[in-house]
Amino acid sequence: ALWLIEHLVEPERFLEACFDILFPGGYLIAAVPNEWTDNQARANRVCAVKNYWIHKTHCNYFSAPGFINLVSREGFEIVEVLATYPMEEYIVSGEGDYTANPGLGVGLHKRIEERELDMNIAERIDLYRGRGNKFSGRDLIVIARKP
Repeated sequence: ALWLIEHLVEPERFLEACFDILFPGGYLIAAVPNEWTDNQARANRVCAVKNYWIHKTHCNYFSAPGFINLVSREGFEIVEVLATYPMEEYIVSGEGDYTANPGLGVGLHKRIEERELDMNIAERIDLYRGRGNKFSGRDLIVIARKP
């Protein structure tokens, strides 16, 4: 469920259905935007477009602990939490306010992609895992297992 759950009116029902159809030992992999982070708060103080992460198609906004709690409440065991690059760091550092310039955002994403492709897979996973352990990243990737 990649970048889906934040669009659902009743995410609990979706997770219940996932739990019901999975065999014991089956995995759920979910990616959601990581909201209400300290980085977002810092970026929001200086960016051109305030609350830039609010989107008309999102019914839900999840913090890392909130999303992990939701998945766990539906019966899943959390296996791993990974996180992508915290894009807000570009705003906070002054490297680029992509909220006012979508073209800049495309370029910044390209920089991240190039940097990460220079790493081997183990290095990338360690990087994503480290961010996930700190709940620091733009998107969360949660891997959960049905017991």
